[in-house]
Amino acid sequence: MFRYLKAFVVVISFLSFLILTALLKIILFLIFPKNSQRILSHWTRLFIHFLTRLLQMRIKTTGHVSMLKDKGLFFISNHMGYLDGVVLGSLIPAVFISKKEVQSWPLFGWVVTISGTIFINRQNKGSILKTVEEIAACLRDQNNILIFPEGTSTDGTKVLPFQPSVFAACLKNGTRIVPIRISYTHVNGRPISPPHQLSWYGQVPFHRHLWTVLAHRQINVEVHVLDAVETTRFPDSSPGRAALAETCRNAYLPYFEPSCCSSPARNN
Repeated sequence: MFRYLKAFVVVISFLSFLILTALLKIILFLIFPKNSQRILSHWTRLFIHFLTRLLQMRIKTTGHVSMLKDKGLFFISNHMGYLDGVVLGSLIPAVFISKKEVQSWPLFGWVVTISGTIFINRQNKGSILKTVEEIAACLRDQNNILIFPEGTSTDGTKVLPFQPSVFAACLKNGTRIVPIRISYTHVNGRPISPPHQLSWYGQVPFHRHLWTVLAHRQINVEVHVLDAVETTRFPDSSPGRAALAETCRNAYLPYFEPSCCSSPARNN
């Protein structure tokens, strides 16, 4: 019964967010067009923070935590599924970068779309260039960007090679990159380690995985903010983007198994 109640509240919350955000976007467009993205990011963060409470998530932050309050930064993170977005979205007012397929997800896709997420169509190179310019403009306006550069999720035991194209936005502006490591440590008071049931990387349908998550009484998460990567020492070129992507990925390798270049088929 408790799981059904949580599911009901989640659906009502998402629908309410859709309606209120639509109204807010209209007001911001008329009154504060230049600051609309930043205000919308803070509003989305409040909603996601509510979701973490609803899902009984206990988040512990370590490392360079003060950077979570800065502006105009490019945040990256390892990726184990949609819960990562909930965790980080509750901590950082940011514009999310996501693959275009997420738009088609029921309800969740509508929410991330209306909240101002920038979508990448990796099948269209011309579209990627346009997206990079959009990200660069957001950074120049002192908006934070949040992206999972692996481009997909894993079981949490490895970190895949990073997609280098989006790093061009950082090189255009000399934006600092802040790597964040997410790890889920306990479920219902019991220690866990990857691979575990919170990761969503296989062929399990989204609704079935979410139904399992709703059954948990408590989820403990650790968010570790690593040293920032200065981008000014990398040239704004294809080799520069590749070198920057590899440097950022290398920051994660000490936390993962040595064999980190293969992974099974994934959902996101």
